[in-house]
Amino acid sequence: MRRLLLVSTIVLAVGVLAPGAALTAPGGTALPFAASMSGQGTVNLATGQAHNVLTANATHFGLATLEEFSQIVPIAPGTFASFGTLTLTAANGDRMVGGATGTGTTTDGVHFTFSLHVVFGGGTGRFAGSTLSYDVTVHSTTVSVAGLVATSALEASATGTFSH
Repeated sequence: MRRLLLVSTIVLAVGVLAPGAALTAPGGTALPFAASMSGQGTVNLATGQAHNVLTANATHFGLATLEEFSQIVPIAPGTFASFGTLTLTAANGDRMVGGATGTGTTTDGVHFTFSLHVVFGGGTGRFAGSTLSYDVTVHSTTVSVAGLVATSALEASATGTFSH
């Protein structure tokens, strides 16, 4: 009885302290996820609408493409809110669609760092019925401005949980 209580307490603690690990697809298995990404993004400086395309080397996806359409909103000097939709496409065309929310900061208007939480639910092909949740840090460096459109080089790293 004592051992059962100890095991139950440990399982409960893991579920509370690491809720991402507890959120698996129905009947699925939670697996670690990691990705490194690089690419290019544009943002309309008048509207805050952004479009980013990155190449990702991601566990469970291999070489993949991440495309994001987002809205960037100033919330304080040098601080921005970001929310958007993403499509992560594996090399064979299977994909997952999800959303991202978070904040970004800059001290010079050229270099930005965004911290985002991303959640994907379901997908196509081998990702049907799967879920993916990760936190990502994106480093953005403005490389040019033409009219109202800024173009940036993007580097990102992500860690989280994939479930299928």
